Amino acid sequence: MAMRRWTKDSAREEMPSANGHLLGGRPAWWLGLDGLEPVAFREPPLKTPWWTSAGRHQAPRGRALPGLALLLALACNKPQEAAVPTAALSPARIAAAADLSVAFEEMGQAYEQLHHEKVTLIFGASGTLAKQLSQGAPYDAFYSANAAFVDETIAAGSCDASTKARYAQSHLVLWTRGKQADTAPKSLAELEDPRFVKISIAHPEHAPYGRAAKEALEKSGLWEKLRPRMVHADNVKHALQFAQTGNADAAIVPLPLVLSLQDGQYTLLDKGLYTPVEQTSVRCKNGGNPEGAQRFAALLQSEQGRALMQRHGFILLDP
Repeated sequence: MAMRRWTKDSAREEMPSANGHLLGGRPAWWLGLDGLEPVAFREPPLKTPWWTSAGRHQAPRGRALPGLALLLALACNKPQEAAVPTAALSPARIAAAADLSVAFEEMGQAYEQLHHEKVTLIFGASGTLAKQLSQGAPYDAFYSANAAFVDETIAAGSCDASTKARYAQSHLVLWTRGKQADTAPKSLAELEDPRFVKISIAHPEHAPYGRAAKEALEKSGLWEKLRPRMVHADNVKHALQFAQTGNADAAIVPLPLVLSLQDGQYTLLDKGLYTPVEQTSVRCKNGGNPEGAQRFAALLQSEQGRALMQRHGFILLDP
């Protein structure tokens, strides 16, 4: 079978492919009653295959298809649909630290309502996301929980140093499930109680708030005592889930993850026990929608975005 199209002078030119292959830089589609549709016209087999130089000159000339003029007239009267914006075809891909998951889910909804285009959010430990970016992951922006992992992506050539900016800080909390406030621990020292068999934190090697949790336990003189009970999660969201599901008896996580939870109690940790975590962002080079990433950053810094972040427990920083 050879695939052909009709030219305006009713002569057919051979098209050696179907449904999406190109001829002269254009896809092989036909404008029909329902818009653009793939077409294939069946012809008697050529004596010489079409892909040979001889075969390409054997395409027979024929008469116009019956009713072609009517089809074209009807198709031309169909209202033309607006072109789909490029951003809608390629949503901005935002890689974000797991402590942002609650706030950025709401931010993503606000973005889509404001700009009428989708945004894709990818959450994880900052170190894990930084490694993915350094290996070429197609993210348009990176919202890390610290500056060090942003610097790694810049050094790898994956992100643009000129767009590096601080955006927020947060508090660490000690969280336990249940609604009984009188049974919840009021300090890290209470974790020595035998009822806390397992204590979850994000892995200190690739999660900045996991590193801060370890530092707080070390400064409290508890790390070595509690080390056998520690459960290391991939990221702070998973550390919280361990405690929520009973796989840990307590979790040390950022405040924004627990602020909206109905079932559970938390205690703010003394900020002097850990180095403040300055969350930092950067726009990256391997994504498909840098304009969308820029619009997302603008929303974050807008009055609406700043109010949203504060409502979720973040302390805003000037870039």
